Amino acid sequence: MGLMEKANCQQAIREMTDLRHYLHEHPERSNQEHQTSDLLKGYCRDMNLEILETANTGFVAILDTGKPGKTLGLRTDLDALPIEEDEYNLNQKKKYVSKNPGVMHACGHDGHMSILVGAMKSLVNIKSDLKGKIVFIFEEAEENNSGIQPMIDLLKESDLHFDAIYGNHVASFIETGKIVASPGPVMAGQRVFTFTIKGKSGHGSRPDQAVNPIFVGSQILNAWANAWVNQVDVTKTVTLGVGQFHAGDAYNIIPSKASISGSMRFFDQEAGQKAFNILQEVAQHTAWAHKASVEIDDHPQSLLPVVANDEELSQLARQAIQDQFGPEALVEENWFASESFGRYRELAPICFCLIGIQNDQVGSGSGHHTEAFDFDDKALTYGIKTMAQFAINFLTQ
Repeated sequence: MGLMEKANCQQAIREMTDLRHYLHEHPERSNQEHQTSDLLKGYCRDMNLEILETANTGFVAILDTGKPGKTLGLRTDLDALPIEEDEYNLNQKKKYVSKNPGVMHACGHDGHMSILVGAMKSLVNIKSDLKGKIVFIFEEAEENNSGIQPMIDLLKESDLHFDAIYGNHVASFIETGKIVASPGPVMAGQRVFTFTIKGKSGHGSRPDQAVNPIFVGSQILNAWANAWVNQVDVTKTVTLGVGQFHAGDAYNIIPSKASISGSMRFFDQEAGQKAFNILQEVAQHTAWAHKASVEIDDHPQSLLPVVANDEELSQLARQAIQDQFGPEALVEENWFASESFGRYRELAPICFCLIGIQNDQVGSGSGHHTEAFDFDDKALTYGIKTMAQFAINFLTQ
């Protein structure tokens, strides 16, 4: 009997389908995942796993085989989003809808948790056949990036020394049954910014006696557009998304300041930094030309590195996928969304897979962070078996 057969993933998949339904109906926002965390800790205690906790809701559970070997991390996130869920998906009424008003698992984290717990149950079944340790990582508050630092700190302070860390994210734009495990960049790095333009307030009847930050801000936006075309390396994609422009409280008062906020996404860390330098230089020079100044907040908590897969781990994951589902399950794709998972490279090489959940029959495929987002339960099979097979391959090779 092979290890995957002995692990009995099929039983875990059946149980985790019910768990995902429950989690979807009981979502909790970032930093508030108390019931979710307690529920998942219960599963870990039932399997006699050692638990280490962050100060809030994040935690890890440790499977120690008692035999020398490598240490592998397997990670999920816990939190949901402040979205009022639509009871309909793309083509029908949903079977499971949030019972928590204004909060929704609209990014698939209910699926991620179910995949990790399913893999955990399967791997516990074959503990005696494995070597080393598996650390199951339950990261809080991924959506606002506030859970990653406490988790990194917890792992650094422990006696754990990782050889690799694996994770996954479901993808609504990839067909169910297809998986991305490409080497190199898989998800984009992120830089969030706020530029505060400081002018001089005044009466609306005498703009000549004021320095209007609204006009300065509009000039900065135009200058950014020109600079993006002429200065950003065209061979290295960097996107610029401006989502906020705030200024003023009354029609007849020229405000003293205005603010512009947005984000950049990139697959090359150096290209992202160079593009941000261009934003700063253009904003400062434009403001100076209009007798204004600029203060820049680059929101360091929201700075996320590119999620780039280690080549050897990527090949190991691709082999695991082929072993379970055949080579036709593998697809190549990059996602411009960003993820805190890239920061685990501070601890060890990483591998991050994208698990497809798009299925026209069940109506899943609406974009992440949308009210109509829905999950195809068939994807749990692909997520759980890939994670379990990867862990087996890694720890026994």
